[in-house]
Amino acid sequence: MMLVQLLLPFHCPWSQFLRSKGLKSGIVRCVPNQETGGVTALVKVRSEGAQPSEVEGLVGSASGVVGAKFLRSHDGSSLVGLVRTSRCMCAMSGIPLRKVIGVSEDERGIRIRVLLDEPSELNDLIREVTARGFRPSIEEVVQLREVERRPRLKPRQEQLLLAALELGYYEVPKRVGTRELADLFGVSPRAVSEVLRRAHKRLVESALLG
Repeated sequence: MMLVQLLLPFHCPWSQFLRSKGLKSGIVRCVPNQETGGVTALVKVRSEGAQPSEVEGLVGSASGVVGAKFLRSHDGSSLVGLVRTSRCMCAMSGIPLRKVIGVSEDERGIRIRVLLDEPSELNDLIREVTARGFRPSIEEVVQLREVERRPRLKPRQEQLLLAALELGYYEVPKRVGTRELADLFGVSPRAVSEVLRRAHKRLVESALLG
Protein backbone atom coordinates (compact mmCIF):
# COMPACT_ATOMS: atom_id res chain seq x y z
CA MET A 1 0.00 0.00 0.00
CA MET A 2 1.21 3.49 -0.83
CA LEU A 3 0.59 6.93 0.62
CA VAL A 4 0.74 9.45 -2.22
CA GLN A 5 0.67 13.22 -1.98
CA LEU A 6 -0.44 15.11 -5.08
CA LEU A 7 -0.50 18.82 -5.82
CA LEU A 8 -3.33 20.08 -8.03
CA PRO A 9 -2.75 23.67 -9.22
CA PHE A 10 -6.22 25.07 -8.54
CA HIS A 11 -8.18 26.54 -5.64
CA CYS A 12 -11.70 25.91 -4.41
CA PRO A 13 -14.26 28.38 -5.87
CA TRP A 14 -15.08 29.84 -2.46
CA SER A 15 -11.36 30.27 -1.74
CA GLN A 16 -10.86 32.11 -5.03
CA PHE A 17 -13.86 34.27 -4.18
CA LEU A 18 -12.31 35.25 -0.84
CA ARG A 19 -9.03 36.07 -2.56
CA SER A 20 -10.89 38.38 -4.93
CA LYS A 21 -12.13 40.22 -1.83
CA GLY A 22 -8.63 40.60 -0.44
CA LEU A 23 -8.83 37.77 2.12
CA LYS A 24 -6.39 34.88 1.96
CA SER A 25 -7.50 31.49 3.20
CA GLY A 26 -6.14 28.00 3.52
CA ILE A 27 -7.69 24.58 4.09
CA VAL A 28 -6.45 23.05 7.33
CA ARG A 29 -8.32 19.75 6.95
CA CYS A 30 -10.93 18.79 4.41
CA VAL A 31 -13.27 15.83 4.82
CA PRO A 32 -15.00 14.69 1.60
CA ASN A 33 -18.64 13.63 1.78
CA GLN A 34 -18.97 10.63 -0.51
CA GLU A 35 -22.78 10.69 -0.37
CA THR A 36 -23.31 14.30 -1.48
CA GLY A 37 -20.15 14.89 -3.48
CA GLY A 38 -19.36 17.91 -1.33
CA VAL A 39 -16.94 18.50 1.52
CA THR A 40 -16.66 19.92 5.02
CA ALA A 41 -13.50 21.99 5.12
CA LEU A 42 -11.79 23.31 8.23
CA VAL A 43 -10.58 26.70 7.05
CA LYS A 44 -8.22 29.36 8.35
CA VAL A 45 -8.70 32.90 7.03
CA ARG A 46 -5.96 35.46 7.63
CA SER A 47 -7.80 38.59 8.63
CA GLU A 48 -7.02 42.08 9.82
CA GLY A 49 -10.13 43.31 11.52
CA ALA A 50 -12.62 41.17 9.57
CA GLN A 51 -15.46 39.91 11.73
CA PRO A 52 -16.65 36.27 11.71
CA SER A 53 -20.13 37.29 10.52
CA GLU A 54 -18.62 39.26 7.65
CA VAL A 55 -16.54 36.31 6.43
CA GLU A 56 -19.50 33.95 6.91
CA GLY A 57 -21.54 36.18 4.62
CA LEU A 58 -18.83 36.33 1.97
CA VAL A 59 -18.15 32.60 1.97
CA GLY A 60 -21.85 31.79 2.10
CA SER A 61 -22.46 33.77 -1.08
CA ALA A 62 -19.81 31.84 -3.03
CA SER A 63 -20.88 29.27 -5.59
CA GLY A 64 -21.41 25.77 -4.21
CA VAL A 65 -21.30 26.75 -0.52
CA VAL A 66 -24.20 25.49 1.60
CA GLY A 67 -23.03 26.77 4.97
CA ALA A 68 -20.18 28.56 6.76
CA LYS A 69 -19.41 29.24 10.42
CA PHE A 70 -16.33 31.03 11.80
CA LEU A 71 -14.74 31.83 15.15
CA ARG A 72 -11.68 33.95 15.91
CA SER A 73 -8.45 32.04 16.60
CA HIS A 74 -7.02 32.15 20.10
CA ASP A 75 -4.22 34.55 19.10
CA GLY A 76 -6.61 36.85 17.23
CA SER A 77 -4.65 36.76 13.97
CA SER A 78 -7.14 34.79 11.92
CA LEU A 79 -10.61 33.30 11.71
CA VAL A 80 -11.12 29.55 11.91
CA GLY A 81 -14.27 27.88 10.68
CA LEU A 82 -16.08 25.19 8.75
CA VAL A 83 -17.17 25.59 5.14
CA ARG A 84 -19.67 23.06 3.80
CA THR A 85 -20.04 22.67 0.05
CA SER A 86 -22.31 20.81 -2.33
CA ARG A 87 -19.53 19.92 -4.72
CA CYS A 88 -15.84 19.15 -4.58
CA MET A 89 -13.16 20.23 -7.04
CA CYS A 90 -11.06 17.23 -6.07
CA ALA A 91 -13.88 14.87 -7.07
CA MET A 92 -14.40 16.80 -10.30
CA SER A 93 -10.71 16.30 -11.07
CA GLY A 94 -11.16 12.52 -10.98
CA ILE A 95 -9.62 11.85 -7.56
CA PRO A 96 -11.44 8.86 -5.97
CA LEU A 97 -12.83 10.29 -2.72
CA ARG A 98 -12.92 6.87 -1.05
CA LYS A 99 -9.10 6.85 -1.27
CA VAL A 100 -8.59 10.35 0.13
CA ILE A 101 -7.27 10.64 3.70
CA GLY A 102 -6.28 14.30 3.72
CA VAL A 103 -6.73 17.55 1.81
CA SER A 104 -5.05 20.89 2.44
CA GLU A 105 -4.54 24.13 0.53
CA ASP A 106 -1.85 26.78 0.24
CA GLU A 107 -0.76 29.40 -2.29
CA ARG A 108 0.29 26.77 -4.84
CA GLY A 109 -2.99 24.89 -4.88
CA ILE A 110 -4.70 21.84 -3.39
CA ARG A 111 -2.67 19.05 -1.82
CA ILE A 112 -4.32 15.65 -1.63
CA ARG A 113 -3.14 12.56 0.24
CA VAL A 114 -4.50 9.26 -1.02
CA LEU A 115 -4.00 5.64 -0.03
CA LEU A 116 -3.47 3.32 -2.98
CA ASP A 117 -3.14 -0.46 -3.00
CA GLU A 118 -0.99 -0.91 -6.10
CA PRO A 119 1.47 1.19 -8.15
CA SER A 120 -0.80 0.70 -11.16
CA GLU A 121 -3.52 2.66 -9.33
CA LEU A 122 -1.27 5.71 -9.28
CA ASN A 123 -0.71 5.51 -13.03
CA ASP A 124 -4.46 5.18 -13.61
CA LEU A 125 -5.17 8.13 -11.29
CA ILE A 126 -2.68 10.39 -13.05
CA ARG A 127 -4.12 9.49 -16.46
CA GLU A 128 -7.68 10.18 -15.29
CA VAL A 129 -6.86 13.54 -13.70
CA THR A 130 -4.82 14.62 -16.72
CA ALA A 131 -7.60 13.57 -19.10
CA ARG A 132 -9.96 15.91 -17.23
CA GLY A 133 -7.72 18.87 -17.95
CA PHE A 134 -5.78 19.08 -14.69
CA ARG A 135 -2.02 18.94 -14.20
CA PRO A 136 -1.21 16.93 -11.08
CA SER A 137 2.28 16.90 -9.58
CA ILE A 138 3.45 13.96 -7.50
CA GLU A 139 5.16 15.39 -4.41
CA GLU A 140 5.67 12.27 -2.34
CA VAL A 141 5.21 8.50 -2.50
CA VAL A 142 5.64 6.46 0.69
CA GLN A 143 5.41 2.68 0.92
CA LEU A 144 3.49 1.83 4.08
CA ARG A 145 4.14 -1.05 6.39
CA GLU A 146 1.22 -3.15 7.62
CA VAL A 147 0.93 -1.24 10.91
CA GLU A 148 0.83 2.07 9.07
CA ARG A 149 -1.94 1.23 6.65
CA ARG A 150 -4.77 2.85 8.55
CA PRO A 151 -4.83 6.51 9.61
CA ARG A 152 -4.44 6.83 13.37
CA LEU A 153 -7.42 9.15 13.65
CA LYS A 154 -10.74 9.24 11.88
CA PRO A 155 -11.21 12.32 9.65
CA ARG A 156 -13.82 13.84 11.97
CA GLN A 157 -11.58 13.35 15.00
CA GLU A 158 -8.64 14.94 13.23
CA GLN A 159 -10.70 17.89 12.04
CA LEU A 160 -12.11 18.55 15.50
CA LEU A 161 -8.69 18.28 17.16
CA LEU A 162 -7.21 20.77 14.71
CA ALA A 163 -10.09 23.19 15.24
CA ALA A 164 -9.68 22.88 19.01
CA LEU A 165 -5.96 23.58 18.68
CA GLU A 166 -6.41 26.62 16.44
CA LEU A 167 -9.16 28.10 18.62
CA GLY A 168 -7.33 27.73 21.92
CA TYR A 169 -9.05 24.76 23.55
CA TYR A 170 -5.67 23.49 24.76
CA GLU A 171 -4.42 26.86 26.01
CA VAL A 172 -4.18 27.56 29.75
CA PRO A 173 -6.64 29.02 30.47
CA LYS A 174 -8.89 27.76 27.67
CA ARG A 175 -9.82 30.31 25.00
CA VAL A 176 -12.72 28.22 23.71
CA GLY A 177 -14.83 25.49 25.30
CA THR A 178 -16.82 22.48 24.14
CA ARG A 179 -19.95 24.62 23.76
CA GLU A 180 -18.29 26.90 21.19
CA LEU A 181 -16.81 23.93 19.34
CA ALA A 182 -20.21 22.26 19.35
CA ASP A 183 -21.79 25.37 17.84
CA LEU A 184 -19.12 25.45 15.13
CA PHE A 185 -19.60 21.79 14.18
CA GLY A 186 -23.37 21.77 14.61
CA VAL A 187 -23.39 19.05 17.25
CA SER A 188 -23.98 18.84 21.00
CA PRO A 189 -21.27 19.66 23.58
CA ARG A 190 -21.50 16.05 24.72
CA ALA A 191 -20.73 14.83 21.18
CA VAL A 192 -17.67 17.12 21.06
CA SER A 193 -16.42 15.75 24.39
CA GLU A 194 -16.88 12.16 23.22
CA VAL A 195 -15.07 12.71 19.93
CA LEU A 196 -12.18 14.47 21.67
CA ARG A 197 -11.88 11.74 24.32
CA ARG A 198 -11.78 9.01 21.70
CA ALA A 199 -9.19 10.94 19.70
CA HIS A 200 -7.06 11.58 22.79
CA LYS A 201 -7.25 7.88 23.70
CA ARG A 202 -6.04 6.82 20.25
CA LEU A 203 -3.17 9.32 20.36
CA VAL A 204 -2.09 8.25 23.84
CA GLU A 205 -2.25 4.57 22.88
CA SER A 206 -0.20 5.24 19.77
CA ALA A 207 2.39 7.33 21.63
CA LEU A 208 2.78 5.17 24.74
CA LEU A 209 1.86 1.66 23.64
CA GLY A 210 3.21 1.72 20.09
